[in-house]
Amino acid sequence: MNATNILERNIAGQPYVPDRYSFGNRQIPQGEVDSPVFYGSPKPVDADIVIPIYNEEVQLADSVSTLCSFPDRHARDLAPFSWNIVIADNASTDASWQIAKSLCDWCPNQVRALHLARKGRGYALKQAWLSSRAAVVAYMDVDLSTDIGSTGSLILPPAPGRG
Repeated sequence: MNATNILERNIAGQPYVPDRYSFGNRQIPQGEVDSPVFYGSPKPVDADIVIPIYNEEVQLADSVSTLCSFPDRHARDLAPFSWNIVIADNASTDASWQIAKSLCDWCPNQVRALHLARKGRGYALKQAWLSSRAAVVAYMDVDLSTDIGSTGSLILPPAPGRG
């Protein structure tokens, strides 16, 4: 899958816009709200895996496609938990945001996106994590340098005797 293919599949949808200032018991400090734009329909999951991006139009579609297909290929290992991919776009100036929205439309049960006008990886992660409805939040780089196969050990409780 590449950026051109995913953009051609874009289906107009209604963006998800949560209460800007509170997400469950978490609060975004008033001075840090810069009108984030949320896209996609989050569902209750065990974990949100956030991918912070800035001008990643070249590899975003392929990386998210790989992540979306991962649970199907490893259903036995991942059966006990569910997760979403959250694309956190921090002020990209290329087509990254359009691609992120298209990925949400392409894989609506697994992908949602957040766009911020302010740059900064840490800020994007903070906003994504504060808006999360998942029990566990984590992140990985868009180049997928983190081994997604280790996700189960992040989410699942330790096996008896291996506390």
